[in-house]
Amino acid sequence: MLSTNSSPWFVVPATPALVPRQTLCICADEQKSPNPKFWSACRDWGRKPRTLSCKCEKAEEARPIRILKDRMEGRFRDDVSELDPFKGGLVDGGTAFWHCLSVKSCDLDCDLKLSLEAVLKYNQETVVKHWKCVGIHDGGFGITPAMKRRNLVWVLRRTHISFHSYPSWKDVVEVKTRFHISRRRLRFECLIHNRKTKETVARSISLFLVMDKSTRKLSTLLDDVLREIEPHSVEYNPASSMDEKRVRQLDACEVDYIRMGLTPMWTDLNSNTHISDPKFINWTFEGIPRLLLKKYEISNLWLEYRRECGVDDDLQSLSVRAEDETVPALMEGRDLIGFNHLLLLRNGDEAARARTEWRPRCTPARSTS
Repeated sequence: MLSTNSSPWFVVPATPALVPRQTLCICADEQKSPNPKFWSACRDWGRKPRTLSCKCEKAEEARPIRILKDRMEGRFRDDVSELDPFKGGLVDGGTAFWHCLSVKSCDLDCDLKLSLEAVLKYNQETVVKHWKCVGIHDGGFGITPAMKRRNLVWVLRRTHISFHSYPSWKDVVEVKTRFHISRRRLRFECLIHNRKTKETVARSISLFLVMDKSTRKLSTLLDDVLREIEPHSVEYNPASSMDEKRVRQLDACEVDYIRMGLTPMWTDLNSNTHISDPKFINWTFEGIPRLLLKKYEISNLWLEYRRECGVDDDLQSLSVRAEDETVPALMEGRDLIGFNHLLLLRNGDEAARARTEWRPRCTPARSTS
């Protein structure tokens, strides 16, 4: 479980002092743009100008070098006060991305607090901005040139979200991300704070794998993909690792609650033609009694994806009350309730496994009847 009293997980080497921003020139052959007659001649002969293609190719090859040179010259802001809060930018020597988001009315749940779906969207939006800010945005979210050539995309394998407080409408939250890449997986860490109260809103750690869009099968991270991403990665910090305990497999005969007839819709698909993460979590909550949802709020969520789900599938949500050894917090005297969840496809295959911990609400949920 992620702890609020643990040491800060953004531990990076100190960066040099800021220097005046200068124009960074990567290509050595700085040629002036050809005159209009040159362009006309190229169009008439049906060939492309050589100078333009050379510059584009050299700029593409020098993208990691550009980021490294920026780090060496201290062009990333370590003080967030120098950044536009809602535009954001790279901090901590270029190893983390920081920006602010305002809680909108559409981000609230029935209790007028920040909803779980909104937290997931904040995490995704910050991750995408982080990718784009470091230059990894070649025709997709976090898609490198090598991944684009091989038709590869990132897919979420596991996630752990720990909730500490719930902001209200018009509150501003600070979101900070960093990532670590290895041969096996991509690991993203996200931290959300309330900008006014400085309270921790949520912490999350997500593990991504690579999938071939054509075969829909998982693939390994190749050397050329690693070379493109490693300049922006940080060293792995075990102190900030998530709970690596696998979610227990459930037997359909031992469940306490079951909800059947869950059908995905076309609007539930994301850009990778997967069912979106908030939809999976909502299906998980369908197997929990309504009375518990009114008296308790989510404290911790572990979600593990097992199989791809499409629009023609029919699912059922199974839930069983967790034992003391499954939820360690119950043994520490805290008034938490734990559940193990399972999403099953019609043919009996597992779509996802989940574990949830719930704590009593400070105020009872508003009645929706």
